Amino acid sequence: MVKNKYWMLPIAGLAMVILAFGCSEKIVPSSRVNMQVQAKIAVPEAVDQFRLTITAEDIETIIVPMEFLNGNQLVAETEVPSGPARVFTVEGLDELSRVLYRGETTTDVNYQEAVTLDIDLVPVVPMLRISPRTQEHLMTTEFQVSIDAFNIPNLYNITMDVLFASQNDLIWLDSIVMSPDPDSSRRLSWEGTYDATYIWLSESDVDSRLVDAAGKGRLATLYFNSHADTQAPADTTHLEILLQSAYEYQATALDSITYDIYTDDAFIYLTEPVTITE
Repeated sequence: MVKNKYWMLPIAGLAMVILAFGCSEKIVPSSRVNMQVQAKIAVPEAVDQFRLTITAEDIETIIVPMEFLNGNQLVAETEVPSGPARVFTVEGLDELSRVLYRGETTTDVNYQEAVTLDIDLVPVVPMLRISPRTQEHLMTTEFQVSIDAFNIPNLYNITMDVLFASQNDLIWLDSIVMSPDPDSSRRLSWEGTYDATYIWLSESDVDSRLVDAAGKGRLATLYFNSHADTQAPADTTHLEILLQSAYEYQATALDSITYDIYTDDAFIYLTEPVTITE
């Protein structure tokens, strides 16, 4: 017996929320659930395709490509046997089919239930990522973004440019801070212009690193301000990282690891405050 379930995946940045709804006249242990999947996502520039994999001990592995519609809409459809402990894995791949992002969660697939699954897609390759990936604010708002490292063990020294070109030049960089740890031995240098900033970050202690043992860490947080313009009712800013150099400290020497590192971008949307008149 095949029954329909409708799965809606609104994705904010790279966090995925799945809502499942289903119904059936009677429960049959061998029933298969027809799942229709839709997702809206701000697709990372390096990602060329997404796929959904469903596994469990008592079923054969199901792999479903998620097709793009209208640029940022993902759709997929498959049948899944009902039962406990279904593992849902979503992956984002580049044009060479290398997995860049992965996230998974486990849930039971049953009839006559609504199920919410939270899937956080995280990088599985060495990457510098700006977070949050999308923000929307009213003009004149202060906001911040952070630069995080993933899967870069032994990172000791890094130099990068962060570009933040906007359509109407309504934002400016106010300051940059590094690790909040007051005992940190890090050193930071930066210099900004109206649409970019140079950042140099390094450890001064040869026994310390900018990241943890897994190669993950928050490198810096950038604080921005914005202003209003009556001639510009909205503004979009594209933030991107241009990596200049990255080094790990091995033994007594610095080794370049720049060529191994992906970068991801972000977007800031500004809207004009609504004026209510009586």
